[in-house]
Amino acid sequence: MLRERWLTLKDAADRLGVSRTTLFRMLRRGELGTIRRGRFRLVSERSIRDRLARPEARFPAYTEDHPFRNLVGKFRSEGEGPGSSDKYKVLFGSGGSGSGRR
Repeated sequence: MLRERWLTLKDAADRLGVSRTTLFRMLRRGELGTIRRGRFRLVSERSIRDRLARPEARFPAYTEDHPFRNLVGKFRSEGEGPGSSDKYKVLFGSGGSGSGRR
């Protein structure tokens, strides 16, 4: 029988290609198997392989023509418009907040 391999949080985040913050969110949601060894939390290598094998775990490449690039420089703070509620207009054209969601 093969022994389970365990990775540090840094190694797990690197293997998944996510930040530590995203990794912690995944752990809170129970998406990965973890254990505690003393003061360290370790992530199951098998759960990472299983996660990467699922199609929804793969993110599309962020390219120059990605719709989110249209948001750069479009919004200001200080309470003056356009506001974040207008982001769907910028991303997907006119239609109002939320009507252009995919």
